[in-house]
Amino acid sequence: MIDFCAFKLKPVALFCSASLPFIAATPAFAEETAKTEQVEKLVVSAQALKVNTLLQETPKSVSVISQKDLETHAPQKLDEALRYTSGVVSQPFGADNDTDWLRVRGFEAATYLDNSSLFRDGYYTWLLEPYGFEQIEVVKGASAVLFGESTPGGAVNVVQKKPSFKPQNEVFLEVGNNDQRGLGFDVSSATDDKRVRYRLVGLMKKSD
Repeated sequence: MIDFCAFKLKPVALFCSASLPFIAATPAFAEETAKTEQVEKLVVSAQALKVNTLLQETPKSVSVISQKDLETHAPQKLDEALRYTSGVVSQPFGADNDTDWLRVRGFEAATYLDNSSLFRDGYYTWLLEPYGFEQIEVVKGASAVLFGESTPGGAVNVVQKKPSFKPQNEVFLEVGNNDQRGLGFDVSSATDDKRVRYRLVGLMKKSD
């Protein structure tokens, strides 16, 4: 009888010992779960491949000038915005108010707006207003020829501001030397049914 009882007690003892760690760990797991916080997802992307691709997954040498950098340096023209970008020489002939001069790795760079080539006729080209930029992407090296009209040095792609999920309203005044004055606005929101988002960006400047 003693042997029989000992045999019957062993499985019960083993079950209890295996269960105790699980029971003891349950409150700690619940406490850890309660402290978990949701962090906003941050995705750094670029359109260097003409598609939205993670920057670290782009097999090219790409420099991105963010909107924060643009606000810090406050450039008046596109070539001024690229003064601090490696491999880029901006305004090699000095300041020019009606033309953007850019050279990437020694070659004159083609300029794109949202992946579409800007029309250029000799020394004349469209001048872009930096206040409307979301970011600037500089693709360096021979892989830039995949854009189409480009040189082996690289290409510059300007991304315009797009409607944002978070409503925002901005109005600013600008004053500078040579009697420079400016008034701009940046409004982004959505319709009442949240089905359509929009963004209005405008700027008026005058100087001597």
